[in-house]
Amino acid sequence: MQVTYLDCTDDEAWAKDNERRVKDKYYLEDPELKDKYLIDDADLSYMVEDCALVRTTGQFPFHHQVQTTESAGAYTFGNSMYLNDAISSIVRAKYPQVMTDEEYEKYQEEMAQYQVYSELHRDTLHFTINGLVQSSMYGNFDDRDYIMIEPLAKHIDSPLKSLRPEDTYFKGDMTLSDESSLIISEEVYEKIKDDPAYADDLKRFNLFVYKGNNQAMAVKQALNNLGYDNFLISNSYYTMHDHGLALQMTEFLSSYAQEHNISQTKHSNSIELQEEHEIEIARNSEIAFKHLQYILEHGGVSQELAMQTLEFSKYEQTAKFKELTRQVVEEIGLDEIAKLTSEFNQNMIVEHNKLTAEKPQVELYNDITEEILEPDEDTQEKTL
Repeated sequence: MQVTYLDCTDDEAWAKDNERRVKDKYYLEDPELKDKYLIDDADLSYMVEDCALVRTTGQFPFHHQVQTTESAGAYTFGNSMYLNDAISSIVRAKYPQVMTDEEYEKYQEEMAQYQVYSELHRDTLHFTINGLVQSSMYGNFDDRDYIMIEPLAKHIDSPLKSLRPEDTYFKGDMTLSDESSLIISEEVYEKIKDDPAYADDLKRFNLFVYKGNNQAMAVKQALNNLGYDNFLISNSYYTMHDHGLALQMTEFLSSYAQEHNISQTKHSNSIELQEEHEIEIARNSEIAFKHLQYILEHGGVSQELAMQTLEFSKYEQTAKFKELTRQVVEEIGLDEIAKLTSEFNQNMIVEHNKLTAEKPQVELYNDITEEILEPDEDTQEKTL
């Protein structure tokens, strides 16, 4: 098994957009353009063979398979649709108006006890082209254990739904080619390199193991090692998309998509996302109602209160329903709510696993989605 080691210990190093192609004959001698400024083949256009799919994930691609969350039977935990307002207001009252970092962490830990099982039904796989995806309001992609690099040319005839620098996505699962590469941190590599469960799969990848925490630099070095140019990627395009090589790559992707009748529509505006959301909303609304029923049935509240709460659940944003759920939570108590929610979650996972027995379940955790203000610079406190 061949392993290429990368030094990414400099957290301040900037994996900037390339100023010349790595295929230029002077690149390896002088990649930072400190001495030589001659750029060979300046008019050479990009081709599909110059494009690499990059995907960061927390799931190891066993058997060279990359699964959608729908295919993998993925699930997560989130705030209760019906009880969260009542629970959060009671829990929040236990803490000062202005919380320190330690107090806020304790608050988050306590709120996590009341999170309810929910399912993920995305049936698309998302990649960037020749660069690492940046975390944004649309998702946190930092510090995931595995980064895959796969030649786009191997999948150009796959069900490719959109070809964009920051979000190229496919419908359904993907089988990686024999030319695929995997980037892993030194810590993760040491944990899995001698594990028999990973042995055969690791041999199938071009492995890059990086030391340090600078993932963007690890991706740059790996791409350059493989003969690809690297670009910084924002939410919508390459950061330097208006000039230089980033502009050339942007123009190539646009012209290639147009020539081959491939959409460049953002996933956020796509029919696929609309369909996925409709499925998730319907399914998770059903689960949320089952959770409410479970709490009312096993929490020892009066039949009258239970009946009223279920009836008004159709109008969960009304003051009347909020009043009823507050009464429910206070009568049952937070400890019992947490206990019953844990029981419900375990029951749902067992049920889910039976239905998807042939699929390896993927468990994903989301952060508590409470809106918070920025920490005060002087006090380093968080305010809700």
